[in-house]
Amino acid sequence: MSLVIEQISAIHRQLESFPPVKKFLSTPERNSHKTAIGYKTSLAYFQEYLSKYHNCTLEDLIPRLSNKEFDVYSLLDEFIGFIQIEKKISAST
Repeated sequence: MSLVIEQISAIHRQLESFPPVKKFLSTPERNSHKTAIGYKTSLAYFQEYLSKYHNCTLEDLIPRLSNKEFDVYSLLDEFIGFIQIEKKISAST
């Protein structure tokens, strides 16, 4: 297995340990296993971004957004830049 796949798999396992994320992922999985994997991979990229640039996890993001530690629009804009530049994923993906 390549390093990238191993890293994504490790982040997938970490995400599955967060109860809100696990609950969120259970809904699409009922409809399509592939859809759930796609969501999980997207969340893995977001988790990687949060960890790298904000010392934060998905699980503690909501309280930090509620406390206005982050501007949600700036956060999403920065994340899009992260996936385009660092992950080399186009905007149309």
